[in-house]
Amino acid sequence: RWILVGDHQQLRPVTQGEHAEREVTRSIFEHLHAHGYPCAMLQQSYRMNAALVAFPSACFYAGQLASAACAAERRLEAKPGGRYAEILAPERAALFVDLAHEGNPTRSFEEAE
Repeated sequence: RWILVGDHQQLRPVTQGEHAEREVTRSIFEHLHAHGYPCAMLQQSYRMNAALVAFPSACFYAGQLASAACAAERRLEAKPGGRYAEILAPERAALFVDLAHEGNPTRSFEEAE
C-alpha cells in the first residue's frame, strides 16, 4: 500500500506555456483530491511560528492549523543594525517587502540581493 504525503492547497507547480491538459497545471495532490481520494489533515506545523500559521490557518484550513509548541514562539536570530535590520527584525513574525523589478523570467538578482 502506498501513502502520499502532501497538501493540495500548497503552491501549484511552475509551468511555462499554455497547456490544454488540466493535469499539467495541477499538483498530484490536487489531482487526487479532485478525484475523491481520501485525505487527512495534519493539524500542526513544525516549521512556522504561531504568527505565521495564523493566516493560512484562517484562510485555507478553517482555523484547524496551529503551530506546534516547539515552533510557536520561534523567531529569527538576527544581528542588530545593518542593511537589512528592519526586514530581519526578530520581533516581527511576518513582513511584506515590496521589491520593484521587471523582466526577470527565470532569475531575480534583486530578490536574491
